[in-house]
Amino acid sequence: MRLILELREIRFTTDYFENGLHRCYGGSIGRVFSSLRMANYKDPYAHAADLFNGTGSYGNGGAMRIAPAALYGLRYSKREFEKIVIDITRLTHTNPLAIFGALIQAYAIQMIFSLIHDHIQLDYVAFIDNLLKRLERTEYFVDFKQPNWLEALDAYKEKLQIVKYLLIDDKKPSVTNIVHQLGRFTFSRGTFLLLPSYM
Repeated sequence: MRLILELREIRFTTDYFENGLHRCYGGSIGRVFSSLRMANYKDPYAHAADLFNGTGSYGNGGAMRIAPAALYGLRYSKREFEKIVIDITRLTHTNPLAIFGALIQAYAIQMIFSLIHDHIQLDYVAFIDNLLKRLERTEYFVDFKQPNWLEALDAYKEKLQIVKYLLIDDKKPSVTNIVHQLGRFTFSRGTFLLLPSYM
């Protein structure tokens, strides 16, 4: 697994610089990739961790690219699944908000596939509750003794409770109400969970 991640780090950086595949990455990612390349890909997670005075980026890049890893990780144990998701995310985003965002996205994909496989109807409330339980039980890399991890967890709990409320409301929530409740930025936590109600 480590070799796969090392090859990914090199390919990710090479594509960024040589092929012009910037794909609208956030402004700090260029610094991460430059630093990674200058260090000859040694200690790959340190470069993203150094961003923003050591707090790391809290953008949505990890969550945006995690779907293939979530599918790949379906056959792995809980701990191995967490490690894959977190290590891929940490290449560019190390802030607890970013790590949790990628984990929620990956857990959601994994849970949806389990529901489909078992022919179980989606219960939004139970789904969100289970996402939060899984997040709270994350063991790899996450340190719940540190205030920044607890604050990030609380932020997701708050937003996912709002999502739950919006989903169980008899009326279909308006886009204006969703934006008012959750925010309008790419890192607005929990917004993706409302998409099924608009399809």
